[in-house]
Amino acid sequence: MAMDKLNVTITTPDKFFPPFKADSVSLVTAMGHIEILTHHADYLGNVEISEMTITNDGKVERFAVGGGALHVTERTNTVHLIVSSIETAEEIDAKRANEEKTKAETLLKAPLSENDHVKAEISLKKALNRLSVKDSL
Repeated sequence: MAMDKLNVTITTPDKFFPPFKADSVSLVTAMGHIEILTHHADYLGNVEISEMTITNDGKVERFAVGGGALHVTERTNTVHLIVSSIETAEEIDAKRANEEKTKAETLLKAPLSENDHVKAEISLKKALNRLSVKDSL
């Protein structure tokens, strides 16, 4: 008997991912780290800016995720990810990520409105996440 697989869909504002199968999806939600395996209980949550790993047939692929939402449906073994951005480790431009990190750190040292401060913190978190995922290669 063949092992069940997760049916994974990823939606972003600017990338198309055809649905695919996976053994597990691991990422960070607002409630902490979660690993989704087949027949996971129904779940709905926020996805944090974090590394996401998708495992299929022993192959692990790492992604930098820019935050979003996650919906797991046990009945159909489906994981729906709606994220603001996603990059594979190979797609990440380390030079650009370092430049974004430096820019955000510089902004955070200056007097900023509360809104601009939050935006700079998010930019820094995304840059650090991208660098971390890139370094995992």
